[in-house]
Amino acid sequence: MTLPTTYQPHEVQEILRLAIARQNNEGVLSKAQLLEIAQELDISPDCLAQAEAEWASQQSQVSKREAFALYRQDNFRHKTIKYLMVSGLFLSLDLISGGGLGWSKYVLVIAGFVIAFNTWQTFFVHPSHYERDFEKWEQRQQFRQTLSSVWTSVQNMLSR
Repeated sequence: MTLPTTYQPHEVQEILRLAIARQNNEGVLSKAQLLEIAQELDISPDCLAQAEAEWASQQSQVSKREAFALYRQDNFRHKTIKYLMVSGLFLSLDLISGGGLGWSKYVLVIAGFVIAFNTWQTFFVHPSHYERDFEKWEQRQQFRQTLSSVWTSVQNMLSR
């Protein structure tokens, strides 16, 4: 197999990523090593700093999205457990009353539909709705963080 003499930018990125991963056994580069690599590639320190800031911003966004996905899954799990517990209670009451499965089968069917609907809304949501929900969640998180920092400041002022 002959290797090409020219490479596309995305190919260069992938080749360098693999080479750095192989050369550095620990998988970690210092800031000085990053600056040295950038200098060898004729990348200005300002351009590197901008790229690093953009990367940090992207990583922050990825972390937030992962936290949001966990929040949605936890919320789904809690709702499902509540519906199952209530359904089990009604089923038990119906069985204890001696009539077998009477009116409780309707409760079970309704609970099944509610769980199916929640499953659909959690895991098969339209991308625009997902984005809207993510933005709302992010705003709530920011509000909570602001409220927490204000509360901490008030407590610190009162404790002086």
